[in-house]
Amino acid sequence: MVFRDKGDAVVLKNSICIASESGDVLDYYMLSYSVNNYHPPLIMEDDIAKKYPNTCIKIELVNNADYGLVYTINGRNYRFEFNIDVNGKITNTYSKS
Repeated sequence: MVFRDKGDAVVLKNSICIASESGDVLDYYMLSYSVNNYHPPLIMEDDIAKKYPNTCIKIELVNNADYGLVYTINGRNYRFEFNIDVNGKITNTYSKS
């Protein structure tokens, strides 16, 4: 699978909520981070059919790390990347404009 389209999400300290709207279905996601060189993934779910508004991923994120989230919603593949600096500030590095 190729994940080139820019995705969008809201990142909080203990969850990531993938941007979605009524009628959207989240089929797959995989979150990885730089602390372990992006492998293995921190969390992944496939064939899940989570419907809007249930598109949040509960996970405790750590500071001083780059994260990569790939996901499939409504059959389209997206990529969303972000960073959490040493002070806990979250910065989107590749998101939908």
